[in-house]
Amino acid sequence: MIEYAWLIPVAPFLAFPISLFFGKKTWNQGAGIGIIASTIALVLSVLVSIDVIVYGVTLDKDYLNWIALEGYDLSIGILVDQLTVVMLLVVSLIGLLVNVYSIAYMHGEEGLPRYYAEISLFIGSMLTLVLSNNLLLLYIGWELVGLCSYLLIGFWYKRQDAASASKKAFITTRFGDAFMLAGIALIFAHYHTLNIRKIIDYILVEPNLWLITIIGVLLFLGAVGKSAQIPLLGWLWDAMAGPTTVSCLIHSATMVKAGVYLVARIYPLFAASPITLTVIAYTGGITAFVAATMAFAAWDIKKILAFSTISQLGYMIMGLGVGGYAASIFHLLSHSMFKALLFLGAGSVIHAVGSNDIRKMGGLLKPMKITAYAMLIGALSLSGIPPFSGFFSKDLVIEAAYHAGDYFLYYLSVITAMMTAFYIFRLWFYTFTGDLRSNVHPHEAPKVMTVPLMILATGATIVGFFEYFGFLEFITEPFIEYPIHMSHEGFLETAIGAIGFTFSRTLPAIPEFIVPVFTLPFVLIGLGISTAIYYKHSISPEVITRYKFGKVLYHILESRYGVDWFYNFIAEKVAYGVFSKALMAVEYYVIDGIVNAIGKASILLAVFSDLFDRYVIDGIVNGIGKVSMAIGDRVRRIQTGIVQNYISLVAVGILLLLLIIGYLPQIMMFLGL
Repeated sequence: MIEYAWLIPVAPFLAFPISLFFGKKTWNQGAGIGIIASTIALVLSVLVSIDVIVYGVTLDKDYLNWIALEGYDLSIGILVDQLTVVMLLVVSLIGLLVNVYSIAYMHGEEGLPRYYAEISLFIGSMLTLVLSNNLLLLYIGWELVGLCSYLLIGFWYKRQDAASASKKAFITTRFGDAFMLAGIALIFAHYHTLNIRKIIDYILVEPNLWLITIIGVLLFLGAVGKSAQIPLLGWLWDAMAGPTTVSCLIHSATMVKAGVYLVARIYPLFAASPITLTVIAYTGGITAFVAATMAFAAWDIKKILAFSTISQLGYMIMGLGVGGYAASIFHLLSHSMFKALLFLGAGSVIHAVGSNDIRKMGGLLKPMKITAYAMLIGALSLSGIPPFSGFFSKDLVIEAAYHAGDYFLYYLSVITAMMTAFYIFRLWFYTFTGDLRSNVHPHEAPKVMTVPLMILATGATIVGFFEYFGFLEFITEPFIEYPIHMSHEGFLETAIGAIGFTFSRTLPAIPEFIVPVFTLPFVLIGLGISTAIYYKHSISPEVITRYKFGKVLYHILESRYGVDWFYNFIAEKVAYGVFSKALMAVEYYVIDGIVNAIGKASILLAVFSDLFDRYVIDGIVNGIGKVSMAIGDRVRRIQTGIVQNYISLVAVGILLLLLIIGYLPQIMMFLGL
C-alpha cells in the first residue's frame, strides 16, 4: 500500500468543495462528508504504516516536475518513512475524532458547511505537508494550513475578538514564513534542488558551516512562527477565540507541530551546525518556561491550555536542539493525545456551563464524571505522573538536556515540569471540585463527544509504553544512511562528518532511571502546592498578591510579559510610525519637490511661451504681412492704365515661356530629374 500513499490527502481535499457547495443538502450539513473523508485518510494511513512498521519499507518517489529548468531540480513527490507515519496517524486520527465530536459541539451553528469544508481542507493540507519529499510541496502545505488556521479562528467572524485573532495569527505566522521562504530560496540558489534527501546529500559532499548555519536559522524562524515560540508566540493564546474543536485539531495537536516536524524532517541539516542547534535549544527551553508561568495568572480554560501547548512545544523544540531527536518526536506523539484530550474535555465543560472562565465553573465532578476523569488523565499525563504517557516522553526530553551537558536547560526544564503540574491541577480543581459556581444545571456531554474523550484518554494512558516496544529505535532508523550517530535512546552523539561535532559530556554518565527519579519529586511538589491551595484550601490563593512584589509579579504574568504590548508597539509606533514618517518625508522632500519644480518649470514655460508667441509667431505673421504689403505695393505700380505697357509685359511673358519650353530638357537634366 505504500505506493498508494499519495491517495491519503485526496479524500479530504475532495471533501472540501463537496462540503462547501453541497453541505447543506447532506447529513448534519457536511459532518458526514468530513467523517467519511477523514476515515478514508485514517484507514489508508494505517495500511501505509503497516508497510513501514512491520515490513520496514520506505518510499521516496517523484511524481511531477514542477518547472523544467536546465540544471535545476523542481520535482515534487512523497516521502514515506518512520517520521511520516507517526504524523500521518496523528493527523488522520485526531482529524476523525474532531469531526465526530463536532456533530454535537457545533450543532446549530451558522455556516456549518463552511466549517466542515475548512476542516477537510486543513486535514488534506496537513497530510500533504507531512508526505512531501521536497521543500516546495512542503511549503505549499505549510501555507495552506496557515490559511485554514486563519479561516477557522475567524469562523465566528461576526465576533470582534475572533476576527482580530484570525488576522493576528495570520500576520504573525507570515512573518516567520517570510524567513523560511528566504531559507528555501537560499537552498535552491546554492544546491539547485529542493528535494530533502538530495539537500542532505549535498551537505555531506560540500560542507559549508556558515551557509548551513544561515539556512538553518532562516528555516527555524519559520518553525518559530508556526509552533509559537519566542518571540512569535503571542498569536496562539488569542487563537482560542475560535471554536474549541479548532483549538484542539489545529492549535494543539497538529498544525502547531508543523514547526517541530520541519526541524525533525531535515534534522541532518540542523545537526550539521552546533550554532543552529544552540539557537533551537535555548529558544525552546526559554519558551517552555515563560509560557508555563503565563498560565499561573490565566482564568480562561482554553487560554491556560494554550499556554500549556506553547510550553510543551518548547520542550519539543528544546529536545531537538539538545540532540534528543527521538525524545522530541515521542513527546510530539504523546502530547497530541493528552492535549487533544484536554481541549475536547474543555469543550465539553464550556458546552455544559456556557463560559470559558474557570471561576464560573466548579462542582462539575459529579454531573460530568466522564469528562472529569478524562481530563484528570490528561492532567496527570501533562504533569508527567507515571504511568501516563507524559511521564515517559517529557522526562526523556529532560534527560536529553542532561546528557547534552547543558545545566541551564536541564534545571530550567525540571522547574518548568513542576510549574506544569501546578497550573494544570489549578485548572482541574477549579473546574471540577468545590461548589457549583454557575447558574446553569450542567450535565454530561452526549456520547458523540464523550467517546472521542475515552479514545484519547486510552491513548494518553498507553502511548508512553511504546518506549518499551522499540519506538525510539524505530523513529531514528532514517539516520542509518547518514554519518549521524544516535544512542539507543535516540540521543544525538555525533553529527555530520566533515563539519561534525560531538556533544559535550560534562555530566557523568548515569543510569537512565536516575533522571526521572530526580524530576518526579519536583512534579509532585507542584501538584502538592496546587492541591493545598485549590483543593484543600489550606493556603489562600491570594497569599502572593498580599505583598508588593507578588502584585508586581502577578501583573507581569497577567499581562504576559507585555508581549501583546510589544506587538502593538512594533506595529503602531515602529512599523506604522516609521512608515508614516517615511511617507511624510517622501511627500515633503520628493513629492512636494517635484510639484514645486513642476510649478517653477510651468512659470518658465509660460514666460518662454509668451516670448516665443510675441517674437516668433507674431514676428512671422507680421513679417509675412509686411512682405505681402511690399510685394503688393510693387505689383500695384504695374497697374499704369497704359495699354502699350500691358502688351509689352505679355510679350516678355510669352518670350520667357518659349525659352523655358525650349530649354526644358537641359533644365531637367541639370536638376537631375
